[in-house]
Amino acid sequence: MQMHKLSTEAAREQAYLASLRPFYHPVATEEALDSVGLNAHGQPRVLGAEVLGQRIVVARLGGAVVAMRGTCPHRGASLALGWLNASGDALVCRYHGFEWGSDGRLQRIPAFDVDGRPVPTGPGWCVETYPTVVAHGLIWVCLEPSPRLPVLAAPPSDDPAYARLAPIVEQEWQAGCGRIVEAFMDTYHFPFTHWGSLGDPGQPAAPKAEARVHADHFYLEYTARQPNSEAVNYGAAAASRDGAEPFVLSTYRMWAVPNAVYFLKTVGDVRFGILAAVCPVGPKQCRLFRVLYASRNWDADPDRLRRTQDAINAEDREVVESARPWELSTDLDAELQTYVDRPGVTFRRWLASLDVTFM
Repeated sequence: MQMHKLSTEAAREQAYLASLRPFYHPVATEEALDSVGLNAHGQPRVLGAEVLGQRIVVARLGGAVVAMRGTCPHRGASLALGWLNASGDALVCRYHGFEWGSDGRLQRIPAFDVDGRPVPTGPGWCVETYPTVVAHGLIWVCLEPSPRLPVLAAPPSDDPAYARLAPIVEQEWQAGCGRIVEAFMDTYHFPFTHWGSLGDPGQPAAPKAEARVHADHFYLEYTARQPNSEAVNYGAAAASRDGAEPFVLSTYRMWAVPNAVYFLKTVGDVRFGILAAVCPVGPKQCRLFRVLYASRNWDADPDRLRRTQDAINAEDREVVESARPWELSTDLDAELQTYVDRPGVTFRRWLASLDVTFM
């Protein structure tokens, strides 16, 4: 019985990983790639990463950001141990010096140069390369040749009214991809998960939310009644004045894909956005990248905003990492549902329409 249970779980995990292959995943920050540095012999190094249980490498080859499988097809060594060749247009494998170009094709075998032999050609003499996009300060990679959806468009990324704040926060979460995305979109967890910061158990009412499915993303909007606290209004509302209202209205607008969610929050004069981009490293481990945007019309203190969001993020993380089972099933009968879960139910149904089996 135990062996059957383990085999069933393994099969579900493999189905989960396979279902997410056709989507762009954030594998690293652009800053991490630019600062990867030189190896002990002075050659430019490459950046190694892991996504969906598969290792990949990322490098700038010929001026373009290129992602390819992280295993050399010759003897299976990790290409993350390699470096760029002298002309900067190929990745050199540390094991035998094989050079792989930006299109994945084998360009050179140093030992063959000595003997005057031609480089082998053909479909087997190449490393698999992947569609790659640089957006929002992140490098996004899809493991399939035809991505199912484009990279999520975070509205402030090209809006001069907003400024992206550095640095991008990177964390390892012991949780499934869908659990993390749903936590950012959950409409009525504030009174309990964020007791004392964004919520109060004495005010447990769930906001009325509008959820819409578009061709390339999921959209959610709602207004929540939240405490007139520093974590909510950052001093913009009259939290310190005598007779100030104990609660204020916060409006959330959210755009999401299976592994990323961007939300804009407005309360009083405060306007800021957060992109939570999740890289599923494996079935039970994810890398979360959090990108902050602040309205230029709001005299924001970046450090204060980051500290507050770090604290709120930690509250979410504690709850999300506690969730069992790991899987977030798109089968709605797998977990209990209530009428206030309608936004989440709509999101899960959309995931199922994208053939995402569970997350």
